[in-house]
Amino acid sequence: MSRRTFPWILVAFLVLLTSCTSPGTPHVVSVSTKQPKAKMPITTTLTNNKTVFLIMMENHNWSDVKNSPSAPYINQTLLPIASYAEQYFNPPGNHPSEPNYLWLEAGTNFGISNDDDPAVNHQSTTQHFVTLLDHAHISWKSYQEGISGTVCPLTGDGLYAPKHNPMIFFDDVTNTNDPNSSSCIAHIRPYSEL
Repeated sequence: MSRRTFPWILVAFLVLLTSCTSPGTPHVVSVSTKQPKAKMPITTTLTNNKTVFLIMMENHNWSDVKNSPSAPYINQTLLPIASYAEQYFNPPGNHPSEPNYLWLEAGTNFGISNDDDPAVNHQSTTQHFVTLLDHAHISWKSYQEGISGTVCPLTGDGLYAPKHNPMIFFDDVTNTNDPNSSSCIAHIRPYSEL
């Protein structure tokens, strides 16, 4: 794993862990920078939330969403009970969707600066978020609009665009672009199942 990739995966993992606290029960870590006279334990309060949702606000800056009267459900309902990232900034010159989604999944865009399908932009690395989840025995699914759920959706069709589904760009998820990949079909599900 490269030094550039590790911080992004760590950030994603920390966001996931932070998101696992229950509403009204903040994640608390007490650490003192002073030299203690006796060993002091670090206090952590965690719960066993079993579901974490990641909602992408693509094509909007956070400053356009946070505290906006145009987004009352997000601001009045979700934000008080959720964890959210305020320090993500679009990498310069990285405007198409796909590179940003790859950054989210793997901590890099692999030099990709377009929205081409996985047939062109697939990656053989296993150093990405959902594989880390698999190795930790944490289940995951990606719910996508406009797919049937009977094949691995490697090409766009109707409302579905692969550029918004970063997991399918990784050979270990798709069995190297196999539309019949059972792993892909099990994890990439129709939005209607959510």
